[in-house]
Amino acid sequence: MKLTIASVDYAPVELSEQLPVAVTLIRPLPSSVPNRVGAWLSVFDRPVRWTNENGKAVEITHAVVWPRAKGASIGGGMRGLPVGIGYVVDQSLVDDETFDLAKIYFVAVGLASDSGR
Repeated sequence: MKLTIASVDYAPVELSEQLPVAVTLIRPLPSSVPNRVGAWLSVFDRPVRWTNENGKAVEITHAVVWPRAKGASIGGGMRGLPVGIGYVVDQSLVDDETFDLAKIYFVAVGLASDSGR
C-alpha cells in the first residue's frame, strides 16, 4: 500500500519544501513501546533530503510511520490520518523484527492518505 503525505507540522523546512512525498509500506513493526502500536516500516518513492543534527546533508530512503491517535490505524481508504514520521537513521532497522526508537529520528507529524497499491 502507498501513502501520500501532503502536509506536515513540526517539521524541518526542507521536508515541507519536498511535499507531497509518497511512501510504500513494507511491513508492520511490532513495538516493545506501548504507545507505538501500528507502526509501519516504509520506503520513500524518492529519497528525502535532510540536514541532520550535525549539519550533514543526507538522503533518507526509509521512514517509520504510525497513527498519532489512540485507536487509529493505517489502512486502505484512509484520508488525512495524522501520523508520526520518523526517519530511519540506522539502516539495521530495515531487517529488525521490532520498532527500536533509537534507530529513528522523529521528524514530523503529517497528514497521510491512502494513494493505492
